[in-house]
Amino acid sequence: MPTTSFLSFPAEIRNHTYSLTLTIDGAIRPIEKNGDTEGAKLLQLCPQIRSEAEDMYYLFNAFEFNRTQADILEGAPEASRFLAALGDKYFRLLGNPTIRTDRFTVTLGSYGADSGNP
Repeated sequence: MPTTSFLSFPAEIRNHTYSLTLTIDGAIRPIEKNGDTEGAKLLQLCPQIRSEAEDMYYLFNAFEFNRTQADILEGAPEASRFLAALGDKYFRLLGNPTIRTDRFTVTLGSYGADSGNP
């Protein structure tokens, strides 16, 4: 009996599977211990899957950084490192990342090509 690999399915089926697996309700909180999603583990399976699906992960999810006001004043190093590590390509895909503190909430505007920003 022949074996079928996920990567042998048509791109439309793989893309649908990626969108179902990588898109979550609510927000992803990348700097919290439980902030990683199960779906994001899909991106670690192999280079081809990562290449095909990584854009969807950043484009279709909300990202939040819950910090205290003191953390923000000290530079919120975890959030800064996460955003810097994304690089320009993936930072542009983020819809509206949100920073929440104990005193205020800031939603960063869309940076993508349709926002008018460089």
